Amino acid sequence: MNNEPRIRIKGKEYHDIYDYIATVAKTKGLDEDQFYIYERKMNKRFNEPVEIIEGVEDISGLFTGLESFNQPIVIPNSVKYCDALFFDCISYNQPVKIPANVESCNNMFGRCINFNQPVIFEGNKVFNCDCMFLGCSKFNQSIIIPDSVIECSEMFLDCYFLNSKIIMSENTNNASGFLKNCIKFNQSIYLPDSIETCDSFFEMCVSFNSVTNIPKKAKILTSMFKRCDVFNQYIKIPRMKFDSYTIMTLFEGCYSLNPIKITFNISNLLPMCVMYEQVLKKQFQLEIFGDKNFGWIHCNELDKEMKIIPDNFDNYKKISDLPFCELDKEISFDEFLRNKGVIEVSATEYAEISLMLMFNLGEK
Repeated sequence: MNNEPRIRIKGKEYHDIYDYIATVAKTKGLDEDQFYIYERKMNKRFNEPVEIIEGVEDISGLFTGLESFNQPIVIPNSVKYCDALFFDCISYNQPVKIPANVESCNNMFGRCINFNQPVIFEGNKVFNCDCMFLGCSKFNQSIIIPDSVIECSEMFLDCYFLNSKIIMSENTNNASGFLKNCIKFNQSIYLPDSIETCDSFFEMCVSFNSVTNIPKKAKILTSMFKRCDVFNQYIKIPRMKFDSYTIMTLFEGCYSLNPIKITFNISNLLPMCVMYEQVLKKQFQLEIFGDKNFGWIHCNELDKEMKIIPDNFDNYKKISDLPFCELDKEISFDEFLRNKGVIEVSATEYAEISLMLMFNLGEK
């Protein structure tokens, strides 16, 4: 194990904070039990100025779990890895500059529950920001993410007070859960077309009702807007092939969303259903029938009844039995509703539009 010095405290060099605590403890002549108690106590109380030694490349976990630590830290230009640097430093609240050579900031401020200071990236080499601010419940700072960043899943997970401008990397690939549980967030945000995975991106952003988009290269949209209670913005679903998993519960709990504001370039019958599955489960008992040109589902779990009965009913199919069907054009719901024939719906207008969204009622 590499125990080379990485820090200076009071002019002396140590490998890490625990090395410092152990060194001090040895001078006190403590037995094993006393040493353990002293170490735990110091781990909770440590709040001394610390200098990181120039030339060090990896400072991952250097301050992890120091509950009282709140000293300004200068990260040297030599550093490449800052993973979990301040993880569980529940008192830490100092501005931080991330120097140009840093490559990974995974969980860097994880669970720093009092952290709310500017974070500035000084270079363009960092590629991993997964969980960087996870659990920073008070964090509410604008941030520009460098274009070198590829991974930023759950970057702001559980940042309950976050409601500041965020500019994402143009090369982001994985943004799963990026703003999940950011219950105050309501800022316009552009999602670069490079993103392939954005499941749960806005999940539980219950205040979110600002302009955004679905990336053109997106492959997984599961629960992307789940429980965005007030969301009601225009959204274009890009031309792509989904399955039931990749688009499941895309808009679950978006009770304010007017489906006419959704445009799409694909018509995959099953995914169009599951996008609104939970909305309907909470409102209707659904029984839908149709002929060969229609896709249908039968649900018998709920307390209200709704039927869609086309003119030429001659059979009954479950939605899961129907093949994939793709429209090679973008279609809006104004156009969709004008050209799909007469349908009788014994329910609200909202339910009618929701069902239109879920199914392709046109010819295959």
